[in-house]
Amino acid sequence: LAFSTSDGSLCTGSEDGSIRLWRIVDGEYMCAKTIESPGSITCCSFQPFGKILATGSSDNTIRLWDAPRGDCLAVLQGHKEEISCLAFPDNLFLLSFLPMPI
Repeated sequence: LAFSTSDGSLCTGSEDGSIRLWRIVDGEYMCAKTIESPGSITCCSFQPFGKILATGSSDNTIRLWDAPRGDCLAVLQGHKEEISCLAFPDNLFLLSFLPMPI
């Protein structure tokens, strides 16, 4: 689950790889767009003050999306495990986290 501070949208991701963008319509959240992605979605984060959405998945990749259009802008590879958390500390950088061993 991620919240966009720029326009109040919500993003949800699911095990089937679907990413849903929710917008407020008449005071309620309604699904405005569904994006299909390979692998289970494990986390998501909106870029502050922007329209970029980052998603992490069980295929060990991060995808950057143009959220309004639903277009994949880039696939970031190189992680050895699934991504457990994403965060944009500012408008330029994206942090990714892997699960901690117990």
